[in-house]
Amino acid sequence: MEAQQKAVLTVIDRLRPTLLDISHDIHHRPEQGNAEYYAVSRLVSFLKRVGFQVCVGVAGLPTAFVACAGDKEGPALGFVAEYDALPGIGHGCGHNLIAAAGVGAAVALRRVLPADEGKICVLGTPAEETTGGKIAMLRSGCFDGLDAVMMFHPGVDNALRCTSLALDALEVRFYGEEGHYALPGPGGRKGDALEALLRLFEWIRGWKAGLPLFSSIQGVIVEGGLVPNIRPAVVTARFYLRSVDENTLDKMNGEFREQAEETALATNTSVVIDAFEGRYLPFRTNETLAGVCAQSLQRLGMSCPSGPCISMGAMDLGNVSQVVPSIHPFLTQKGAPAAMHSPEFAQAAGGEWGDLLLIKAAKVLALTGLRLVNEKHICEMMRSEHDRK
Repeated sequence: MEAQQKAVLTVIDRLRPTLLDISHDIHHRPEQGNAEYYAVSRLVSFLKRVGFQVCVGVAGLPTAFVACAGDKEGPALGFVAEYDALPGIGHGCGHNLIAAAGVGAAVALRRVLPADEGKICVLGTPAEETTGGKIAMLRSGCFDGLDAVMMFHPGVDNALRCTSLALDALEVRFYGEEGHYALPGPGGRKGDALEALLRLFEWIRGWKAGLPLFSSIQGVIVEGGLVPNIRPAVVTARFYLRSVDENTLDKMNGEFREQAEETALATNTSVVIDAFEGRYLPFRTNETLAGVCAQSLQRLGMSCPSGPCISMGAMDLGNVSQVVPSIHPFLTQKGAPAAMHSPEFAQAAGGEWGDLLLIKAAKVLALTGLRLVNEKHICEMMRSEHDRK
């Protein structure tokens, strides 16, 4: 296997110009969730050119795809590509690096492995930052039959064994009486929808202080009226509720909905609450797979803390990890930006820092995948561990 490991690393080095071009092109053309048409065309055209069979528009999502090559009888590995950008910031989460690294690892493995050893897939997953394309893809069977799912995420620290938070995305709409603020409203009619929403925000301020550890809520007003002297008939806010597990999140969800109803009653308004994105489940690291990844990191001279960590964010790969053994290491290198989701991180993701990290990450993923194909008992251990939990 030593010869194959060296061959994989050599292939990725040879692919470096192509992978960097892909990363830079996606970075320079940031697209938001479910509209990543350029990114998908760039990735898919390359994968088709190197022999992958590609299906675009899976799970009813126009910018989702599955690309596979190899033997269906061998271990089946899934490498995740994300490529959506943040509004106003661009690739402040480095998804251009995630996409190029996942594709690079998959292509390198396919070139080194015999055609009858292992099935290598790239899963193009849109809208990680918003609607969570992986949730729809999981429901439609895109991850069925895979023995392992792998991706990396650029970060500010190295972290191999991370979990993430469960998340609910709730939209709240208060309905009241439209009218001029300078004139008294008609008696017996509905109250002030904006006042109701502001009361709810005031309640949230105090509620936050008593939430369980690692639980949180964030909200923004997306529709609050057009001019100061007109009382809006409808106002809308969107909230993210996060917690470490579904039970705690269910309780938070219930308390939040109850308070919104009480606020509507107190202000003579009505309220409607809907989920505007799917629920994200906590990410579940497969320890067996993480151990193999740790050895790949060591081979490349990359250090990574061995202990568990909790990411304060949420990810739709969490839903996948509940079904298929998965890893999602955060990787970085010297000169990392101070924080993700920032203009500084976006700039770094398109520069030398991102270029170097991308190639390292592709090598880590490819070496890890190679072990799984050559040492099939590892897949059995991964599944056994997964089924025990």
